[in-house]
Amino acid sequence: MVISKAALKMLYASAALGLMVGGSALTATAQDTTEDTAEDATETVVPAAPAVDPADAYSRVLQQIADTQASTDQRRLYLQKQQEQIAALRSQLASMDDTKAAIRPLVVEMAASVEKEMIQDVPFKVVERFARLDRLKEDLGDEAAPISSLFRQAINLYDIEVIAGNSIEAYSGDHPTEPGTRLAACDEDLNSSECDLPDELREELPEGATQVEREDLRDNLKDGAYVHFGRLSLIYLQHDSSEAWRWDKTTEAWVQMSGSDVLDARRAVRIARGESAPGVILSPIRIDG
Repeated sequence: MVISKAALKMLYASAALGLMVGGSALTATAQDTTEDTAEDATETVVPAAPAVDPADAYSRVLQQIADTQASTDQRRLYLQKQQEQIAALRSQLASMDDTKAAIRPLVVEMAASVEKEMIQDVPFKVVERFARLDRLKEDLGDEAAPISSLFRQAINLYDIEVIAGNSIEAYSGDHPTEPGTRLAACDEDLNSSECDLPDELREELPEGATQVEREDLRDNLKDGAYVHFGRLSLIYLQHDSSEAWRWDKTTEAWVQMSGSDVLDARRAVRIARGESAPGVILSPIRIDG
């Protein structure tokens, strides 16, 4: 069979076209395959979960149950203690009226006991001590006075008296038999030796003053100083050390001291005031029997 040249050219053209189409298809197929492979490669690989040991899981559950039980027991114990405290408080509140009724007579008895001792005691700081006692007795006469306040005053009174009985103390005061002699001397002459006006008081006076008129300054012009040796002895020393006195418990009167006793009294006052170094203090003490 003879094929013309025109037909041969058409055949060649069709073959070439087929190759082109086939090449494109192969190329697209290869590209799709490459893309699928890339997508598979980028997918996250999830590892398989490890196997759980049933024994370990059971042990953990038992531990949790034990911890919960211990916590519950602690809470139960705490609540039980609180309930006991509440019950105790309720019991105390219920007996409060009885307690109040019992305290007032006790305080009355305490006040009477202290008053008896103070009357029989050496007369140191008499005004101050009896004023404290009188305040307590006045409050005891007030039915509306709180029981706690009355009891606190009584205990405070006892404490002060006990401390005073175990201490040596010096304090200012007027002459035991002739009180106010120094102030009278100052009213007559501020520059007299009997007045012996202290410099700190003189500075408080107005210029040209001839008398001490301010009440607070007059109150500071005491005749001398007292020293009480617990409840064993009480002495008095004049401000200029011109005389000294002691309390006689037997006669319940003041007795004037003389000679070296005055020097001992002066030394006792200075040591008790902290004006001299601590040392042995001689004091007149009478021992009955």
